[in-house]
Amino acid sequence: MPDTYGLNELPIQPAAIGPNGLPTTAVSDRLLDVLGSFLKAFINRYGQDAWQSVMPNALPVMNVRINDPEEVEFNEKDLPCLFVWRAGTGDKAPDNIAEDIWLMRDVVQILWVAPPARQAFLAFRGQFVSGVSKLIHVALEQGRDPSWVWPGDPDPTAAAQGSVFPRIAGLIEVNLSKWSPMAIGIPLADGDTRNYPALSASLDVVELYEIDITRFGANSLNQKIFDPTNTLLVDERTIPAP
Repeated sequence: MPDTYGLNELPIQPAAIGPNGLPTTAVSDRLLDVLGSFLKAFINRYGQDAWQSVMPNALPVMNVRINDPEEVEFNEKDLPCLFVWRAGTGDKAPDNIAEDIWLMRDVVQILWVAPPARQAFLAFRGQFVSGVSKLIHVALEQGRDPSWVWPGDPDPTAAAQGSVFPRIAGLIEVNLSKWSPMAIGIPLADGDTRNYPALSASLDVVELYEIDITRFGANSLNQKIFDPTNTLLVDERTIPAP
């Protein structure tokens, strides 16, 4: 078995490539694909009727993109769109809870962006932002829903009850830490800026990094490693026995 870091195996896996030669999945971060898929299914199931009252014949999440739209090319045709990306951990270091096991606390940013609308509709679409935040919270608290079944899920209850999101995503813990309505400004080609109603939300996630010690062989041992100046480099690391 390989080392695992949350949902990912080490060495990190390449993205799937579509017919146009572009990646269709996240590179080394399958959590983003799973999270986007789960939230899209949940929001569309429980928010469709409300959204269609202010934007007929459309779903509240038409597309999912795994990037920050203010840093990567933005396409208005994708809207309404759910953007998900890693926001980093700041000064949080991994917690070493056992010799070969660490917990990594990270932040995943979510941004739901609505398409532009006539002034008469803007106020009503703005009200929908609060509904999206509640749907995200409920989705994470429930952890599963019949609207979302992950391909290849071996759980026999998945077909009727949906896949268990934290299990599929490789998460130990996930919480909605904060959310706020906002207007996201995207620069246009003519130098002007267009504002779009949006919801910004942050998720606190915890992933497990676990070393497969069997790859060191049956005669592995633990020892302290020092450099020539007698400075401790590694303490209690599993290495092959001589």
